[in-house]
Amino acid sequence: MTRIVILYSGGRHWGGIETYLLNLFRLYDRRKIELVLATMGEWELTRALRDEAQAAEVRVLSAKRARLRTIFALRRLLRTEQAQLIVSQGVVANAYARLAALGTGTPSLVVVHSDLAGDYPTRAVRWAYTLFDRALRPMTKQYVTVCRYLKVRLVASGIEAERVEVIPNGVSLSGRAPRQGDAGGGGPRACPPGSTVRTVRKDVARLATVGRLHPVKNFDGLIAAMGLLPPETRLAIWGEGPERANLSALIAGMGLQDRIALCGESKKMAQALADADIYVQPSKSEGCSFTVAEAMLQGKPVIVTPCGGLPEQIADGETGLVASDASAEGLAAAISTLVCDADLAAKLAEAGQKAAEVAYAMDAWLERTTAAFLGAARGGAFADSGGEATAAS
Repeated sequence: MTRIVILYSGGRHWGGIETYLLNLFRLYDRRKIELVLATMGEWELTRALRDEAQAAEVRVLSAKRARLRTIFALRRLLRTEQAQLIVSQGVVANAYARLAALGTGTPSLVVVHSDLAGDYPTRAVRWAYTLFDRALRPMTKQYVTVCRYLKVRLVASGIEAERVEVIPNGVSLSGRAPRQGDAGGGGPRACPPGSTVRTVRKDVARLATVGRLHPVKNFDGLIAAMGLLPPETRLAIWGEGPERANLSALIAGMGLQDRIALCGESKKMAQALADADIYVQPSKSEGCSFTVAEAMLQGKPVIVTPCGGLPEQIADGETGLVASDASAEGLAAAISTLVCDADLAAKLAEAGQKAAEVAYAMDAWLERTTAAFLGAARGGAFADSGGEATAAS
């Protein structure tokens, strides 16, 4: 049995990494691998794993971000657990995992969920983290990215293409992954085609978007777009993060308090999308967006920007709309297209739902992820990095 330690550095707000790890620990095949989560402190993810993932093994390390002893604690853990691979994601976790692997000879695999350049809006922090990340790269054996865009970015920065495999996220409807043995085999269980698709209401068009309130999500651009749309248009922004105060001030400054709501965090996309006619992802950068995938599975017409991996998730004009750019004008134009054409909105919603059922099948994601982990642990290379399915394929 291959024993794997996954290092998680923590996050104040729930995001893609947390959803990825929760799905992985709840559903992985215990006949093939054994997973141990090493977490830097207690976080919402660790509590969720204890509550929801049966028999999840969690080892808590210090929550301090800069602590030399954490490296040695992690090395002891790798030896104690007889780990054959350490997996990490994010600059902080990657640094500790790589340094611990160097001292034990344990292979390192990094899962890349996002573009580092978009994660840190402060130039000095972004520059320092980039240098630090590149200095430690030789200690990583293999990479997994969640979209082709991120692989292209890694290869352009000097990493050999054969060391990078693209595995789009597996997604479960309503944010809840079925447990092993549940009906449906672990795939995304969409509603019957067309059952959640409804025409945009003539009296009011309701938009929804979900994500951390972070500059990269471009919610300020979407708020500005609302100022260009008819007063009958409404927007619900779901999520929490450091930009809440700035976004609230922007909404008030534009006099849009009666049209835009900051709804807070929601654990279930079904709640966030219950009253939505259109889902919009206005991000300036994304990997493989869980929220876009689930909105598609929920049967909502989806609009995305042409940024990061988003165009891989949407076939423009077939399974959704890709805005011309991430500007307020570009977003407003795409939204107006669907608001003014209910038939097109319904057509895109139905086609998007069908495409998402294939592209984000949980069984396929688990199988490919397990194979990638096993390959890295056993010293093998990825056999094929070009066969991934996407909703825009």
